[in-house]
Amino acid sequence: MIATERTRTERIKLSSLVPPGTMGCDHCLDRLSESVAALRGVQSIEINRQQETATVALDPEVATVTSVEETIRREGETLGATFEHQILPIEGMDCADCARTLERGVARLPGVSWANVNFAGARMSVEYASDQTTMRAIEGRITSLGYRVATPPQAGQPAPEERSIGQRMLADRQNLNVAVGLLLIISGILADFADAASWLPLGMYAAATLIAGIPVARKGLATLRATHRLDINVLMTIAVIGAAFIGKWLEGATVVVLFSLGEALERYTMDRARQSIRSLMSLAPVEALLRTADGERRVPVGEITPGDIVIVRPGDRLPVDGVVTVGASVVNQAP
Repeated sequence: MIATERTRTERIKLSSLVPPGTMGCDHCLDRLSESVAALRGVQSIEINRQQETATVALDPEVATVTSVEETIRREGETLGATFEHQILPIEGMDCADCARTLERGVARLPGVSWANVNFAGARMSVEYASDQTTMRAIEGRITSLGYRVATPPQAGQPAPEERSIGQRMLADRQNLNVAVGLLLIISGILADFADAASWLPLGMYAAATLIAGIPVARKGLATLRATHRLDINVLMTIAVIGAAFIGKWLEGATVVVLFSLGEALERYTMDRARQSIRSLMSLAPVEALLRTADGERRVPVGEITPGDIVIVRPGDRLPVDGVVTVGASVVNQAP
């Protein structure tokens, strides 16, 4: 519709009209905007997710703020009853391809509208219809793909102590399989040099192949079933089977063990990087000193809007990005 002289702009607070889960979902907000925009007399709607407001341009002789709010409330209740939203912490991702595999695998479940994985943050956001699937089914799909849903720390619990690389790697059963496979390969090579019976080193190589290779094959087949896509795990499984078929047990065992070891080291590196990011995020202040017409007052950082004046005193941390208007100092930009 084209704006006319009768157009009036109204700002509507959404927090009291829309369920929190719906307010936190961009897709639901798009659906909400489409429903309001379809109302007769509504010319445009713009939703500000951070401020939880909707700016509506309407013709006051055709539409009223009350009718718009009623539509928002009704549509919000419908969306809240239809869709569930969850954010799941994920363990076991070591590359960006893992994130794509998770997204595709979970998104193919019946009832799942969309799934998005933040690889750097190791989190999955998922929207699903509660009458078509359950969170248990989603977690089952994640587990079948070779990843785990982490248990978030409870409020008030102390932060876990930093573990060494050996402790972190041996805490994972898959990494333990890699360690056992590596020991079997070394033992087989030593037995071969010691002129032991030919079946002994061969048996050790075969055992190492099975111990390290079965998790790789299981993960690759689960990905193939869920996403209909060949990934590196399927290709590695084919390579190891081919090596065993031509009798190259040592080569096959070495390849699959080193491949699994490389993935384990990638997971360890990414976990360290994520821990560093979380440590930096914890440095950000939760409140800011705001200058208003009534004086200075402390407000949550989330309530700051463009144009506000924030006071940063010596020794304070910068709560938000901005432009220095008055004053001069030295700022530590490391955080």
